[in-house]
Amino acid sequence: MTLLDPKYQNLLPTKDYLTDKVVLAQAWKKAHEYIRSTNWYANTFELDRSAIDLDAQLDKWIEELQDETFTFDPLRLVPAPKTERWHFKKINLAEDFSLDSLLEANGDQDCSHTWRPDIDKQEESKSLRPLAHVTIRDQSLMTALMMCLANKVETLQCDTSTKLTKVHKRKLVNYGNRLYCTFNDDEANFSWGNSTTYSKYFSDYQRFLARSMYFGGEALQKKVKDEQVFEVHLDLEKFYDCIDRLKLVKNILKLCDEKEDIIVSRLLTCFVDWAWDDESPAIYGDVCAKDGSTIPFGIPQGLVAGGFLSNIYLLDFDHWISELVDTDLTEGIRLVDYCRYVDDMRLIIVVDNGIKVKSIKDSIHEELGKKLQDIGLNFNQGMMQFSKYLFGRDGNIPPFQSC
Repeated sequence: MTLLDPKYQNLLPTKDYLTDKVVLAQAWKKAHEYIRSTNWYANTFELDRSAIDLDAQLDKWIEELQDETFTFDPLRLVPAPKTERWHFKKINLAEDFSLDSLLEANGDQDCSHTWRPDIDKQEESKSLRPLAHVTIRDQSLMTALMMCLANKVETLQCDTSTKLTKVHKRKLVNYGNRLYCTFNDDEANFSWGNSTTYSKYFSDYQRFLARSMYFGGEALQKKVKDEQVFEVHLDLEKFYDCIDRLKLVKNILKLCDEKEDIIVSRLLTCFVDWAWDDESPAIYGDVCAKDGSTIPFGIPQGLVAGGFLSNIYLLDFDHWISELVDTDLTEGIRLVDYCRYVDDMRLIIVVDNGIKVKSIKDSIHEELGKKLQDIGLNFNQGMMQFSKYLFGRDGNIPPFQSC
């Protein structure tokens, strides 16, 4: 569909766009669709109410945003279980004395097993994830800011459909939380006029996985006799929770064309100061806290624009590490490829024979880990994995060997 007003061909992070009813209506539409389809804990009644008289709601939001006393509504904590493997466990009333187990054992049918998480007794009290409920007004306003920054940020990250033979030249490394865009001459165009926000998981994640296999196989073909090829899996620890809001805001301001815009500054100030409601810290301490941790003040988990903002936070890091490709991290350890999907990072490295896995870990921590620490992030040491590529008998590349 052709837009009649050329003003809307390219949204900019300025007051004119962030207080424009057309832009805010589309931001509401995107936020509304995303929340209903993704945030299983959403307050759908609040979403329904916002749709009853959207035109009046938008006028109210614009008026509130233009008030210098404007603030975001407090975040509300929603504790959520982490991903677990489930299995059938044999019922033992002596150990599993609970209402559920009694009902299962004495129901109409004899039950010998119960369906439960596959965790050890020592992990029964595992902490919950601190998701956040964000009001639809604040979701829409942050989504509008995302829409106004989308073209520039996505252009900097490059097209995820780029051929693997060209990804190093174009500095493409990130496949996660990418916005639904079309590319023309390497320039991104975010489809802000429809309800789709992020690119589909199944396409970008498959490209992410295929990339490591491609460069691992290529390195294996080119390596000399006294070298080995490894694929390294890295995971960022509490990624969203540990993001420094002030550093993120500085990165956002660098992307803005205008040096000073009152509405952009107001939104970003509200983002930095975004607080939890009075009850949330106590709830976090009861069910989410681990090792004395306090409620996080990073990017709220549940914010529609959260994935996009996390990519802005890592833009400089991604660019920095992409410059290290085809160079030695340390003597005898050469980086062949780096790519990322949200907080999951993959490295392909060529290592001289005789260098132990521990030495590789130390080098990665020394060269890459310290750079992450500069922005408040850390690798999850328990999630670091190494796999070595091997030739098959027919010369093809079989699944690699875990180390």
